[in-house]
Amino acid sequence: MRRLPTYLITTLPLVASQIFMPPDISAAAGEFTPLAVVELLSKSHAADSKCKFLDPASHEELGGLVGQAERAAAEIEGNAAAKSAFMRGLGAGKSAECSAQLEAQTVSSLKAARRAMAAARDTRISDAQIAAGDGRKSPISILPGTGELAVHENRLTAYFTELHCDHLAYRQRWKFWKAIIAQHEAAARQFGPEAVESAKDRAQRNSADLACGGQTAALVQTQYREITGK
Repeated sequence: MRRLPTYLITTLPLVASQIFMPPDISAAAGEFTPLAVVELLSKSHAADSKCKFLDPASHEELGGLVGQAERAAAEIEGNAAAKSAFMRGLGAGKSAECSAQLEAQTVSSLKAARRAMAAARDTRISDAQIAAGDGRKSPISILPGTGELAVHENRLTAYFTELHCDHLAYRQRWKFWKAIIAQHEAAARQFGPEAVESAKDRAQRNSADLACGGQTAALVQTQYREITGK
């Protein structure tokens, strides 16, 4: 099972795509990767240090989330890359002009990070209860039909299952993640943020009810092949 910081940087893009589309991620970040998450949170924290958008407790909370994201990104991308992303965000936040747009991005960054961490804690609680014998996890249930939103929800279920079961190899896991993020953003544009957010929430609840094993491995592998074509 993944630790909370790692879950933060792999879940925040799904949450954030329904809250805001960050316009200021640097071209060096490429896309909404773990390094881009670090950069965004670092920028928001630095901007708040300068502009005082948040109350002191929220500012301190955001600083803690920056640290967790940087540590998790370092495990994946290396210390130097994670530090560089942090410094890019720090510089951008310090140089940004205090404005309503910057305030909105800062508040949205904290909101998205909070939701990602809350999702991680829910998954940890569910897994701990199962490990202690407190209830049984349900068999895998895939939505009927071939509608695009139902297909996306099934893939999200597999994605969240992979987050706590670790069935895929490292390179496969990140290909899956990138494909899911791209599809999630496309689905939000097609069906609207509210419908896609509901699908994400259902998928997350469904995945929390699955015991890791042969069935979940088959689910993850099938959805991985379908979305990546590998």
